Amino acid sequence: MLNAQNNGGKVPDQGRESRRWSWLITALKIGLSVFAFAIVAFSVDLSAAWERAANQSIPYVILSAAILSVQLLLGGLRWHAILARLGANPSLRESVRLYYISAFFNAYLWGAVGGDMLRAWLTYRRQLSAKIAVNSVVLDRIAAIAGLALLVLATAPVFFARVGNTLPMYIPLGLACAGLAGIIVTANLRRMPAAWLRSRLARYLQSLGGSIQQIFLTPKAALPVSITPLRGLTTPRLLGRFGVSTTSR
Repeated sequence: MLNAQNNGGKVPDQGRESRRWSWLITALKIGLSVFAFAIVAFSVDLSAAWERAANQSIPYVILSAAILSVQLLLGGLRWHAILARLGANPSLRESVRLYYISAFFNAYLWGAVGGDMLRAWLTYRRQLSAKIAVNSVVLDRIAAIAGLALLVLATAPVFFARVGNTLPMYIPLGLACAGLAGIIVTANLRRMPAAWLRSRLARYLQSLGGSIQQIFLTPKAALPVSITPLRGLTTPRLLGRFGVSTTSR
């Protein structure tokens, strides 16, 4: 009887504590959102942006926005395939949503990894292990690097035919080969001797190597992960072809 009364007294306290944390988290989300929009608003010349937008071709702007949306969708599908291969059971809608959020923060805030860190944290909040959350984002970045390296190697003959056999042309080829070699070396870290696994970093690298082997060096898994939207490389060129200016005057 006494225990029941004590438990009954604790339940409301726990409920109030849960509601308090819920309000704090909601306030933090609102504050971060306002902070992000404030940074964008104060770091962009809105009058110049409006002037440039008024001089663009509206149909081409709409087409460019559609292409960007498709690229984001492909990126979300790639990350979803990685999560599924790592043993997670995410919904496709949630994967695409979180990928879009991370792309926004990567594009409009300082640095290029803030959105990735946010994506890993939001994935962890979805009741996934920290290992899967972090590895999935790292592997998604590796997939983008591998896709870019393969694109450079595939288009090298065309560039050599048009530009000629010059020394600067070998720099991107060397970087592409180095990137692919780095992925293969990292994959082999899964065979790291047990004597080297005393530090947390070594254990993580071994885990990452196993994940790379599981994702990229298995044909059935590598095919869906090979979807690689190269926004940074293709978008300015496509916008330029559509007559949409992407450079400052």
